[in-house]
Amino acid sequence: MSGELAAGLAHEIKNPLAGIKISIEYLLEGSSFSEEQKDIMLKMGSEIRRIELLIKEFLNFARPLKPQMIAVNMNNIIDKSIAFSFKDTAFSKAINITRDFDDDLPETMADPMQLQQVFLNIFLNAVDAMPDGGTISVKTSYEPAAASIIIEISDTGNGISEELQNKIFQPFFTTKSRGTGLGLSISKRLIEQHGGSISIRNNLGGEQCSA
Repeated sequence: MSGELAAGLAHEIKNPLAGIKISIEYLLEGSSFSEEQKDIMLKMGSEIRRIELLIKEFLNFARPLKPQMIAVNMNNIIDKSIAFSFKDTAFSKAINITRDFDDDLPETMADPMQLQQVFLNIFLNAVDAMPDGGTISVKTSYEPAAASIIIEISDTGNGISEELQNKIFQPFFTTKSRGTGLGLSISKRLIEQHGGSISIRNNLGGEQCSA
C-alpha cells in the first residue's frame, strides 16, 4: 500500500515538473535574456532533469516491474551490458575491462533488461571509484552443487570502508555529490526478484561485487 501511495505521489510530481521544464525551454528560445539569465535557466533545466531521474529511479524502487523471464546466457548479457556501458561518457576515461568467462555456463531463466540495468549500475559505480582510470574485471562461474551462477565484478579503486559497506544497498544512501542513492538498492531488489543475492566486499585491489 505504501509503495502505491509513493508511486502515485511521484507521478503527480512529474506533471507540474514537465510543465516547468517546457516553460523554461520556451523562454530560452527567446532572445530578450542576457547571457547570465540564460545561464541561470540552463542550470534550472539541469536540476529539473536531475529531479526527473530521481523520480524515475524512485518509481522503479517503489513499484518494480515483474521480471519477464526467458532463457538467457549470462555471459552474453554481461557482454551487452559492457558494450552499452562504454557508450556512456564516464567510460571515455582510461577504463579497461577484463573478462574471465566460464564458457560452459548453463542457460538460466532471467529478465535480460533488468539484469543489464543491474550490471550497468555496478559498472558505473566501479568507474566512479576510479577517477583516474583503472580496470574492471568480470568473472563468471557455475557451482553445480548449488545450481548457481556466480558473477564477480571487481575494480582497482581504493575500496570502501566497512561502515559504508553496511549502508551501500540502503535506499537513498550515496557518497556522490549528484547521486540518487537508489541505483544499488534497485539492483539488490532486482537480483532478489530473480531468486539470487548480491554482496560487496573489499579485496587487495579494490572493491568487489558478487551476485
